[in-house]
Amino acid sequence: MKNFDKAGFTLIELLIIMTVVIIMLGIGVPSMTDMFERRKLKNTLEVLNSEIMLIRSEAVLRNANVYMSVSTSVPWCIGFTLNAAGCDCKTANACQIDSRDRIIIADDNPGISIQSTIATATFSPTGPVDNTGTITVNTNRDNLTANIQINPVGRLRICTDDVPGYLADGNC
Repeated sequence: MKNFDKAGFTLIELLIIMTVVIIMLGIGVPSMTDMFERRKLKNTLEVLNSEIMLIRSEAVLRNANVYMSVSTSVPWCIGFTLNAAGCDCKTANACQIDSRDRIIIADDNPGISIQSTIATATFSPTGPVDNTGTITVNTNRDNLTANIQINPVGRLRICTDDVPGYLADGNC
């Protein structure tokens, strides 16, 4: 008599397992993509927020104006300098403080685009900003959006309905 107690899976069992795995991947991959897009937007917001806050404190520390230049053309960039003429962040070494480049560029934030109502702004050592407005940050893939608003006293407000943890009032 032959012994048929061999270890292993039948072809039907393997097909059922593969079908279940494919269905689970089909459900999970889109939500992972969405999570990565939200994280990309959040990272860019954090970089912009921290750099602008640093520039505000730099103006106070130096008791001098610090100038911000925003270029929304592709590839976008935001630069900071002590030079009253401002800076062109697309030109090498144009936006520097203490011989260090102070720029945020699209190449460091792939898949992100910006629009801005601010072309230039001056952060004064006493706090006020001469040119207020909004920098809008978008993901290119899912069109998730967030706004960084700079008010007249130089305070920043991040507003988005697309990233948890930030102010969301429906009017972002």
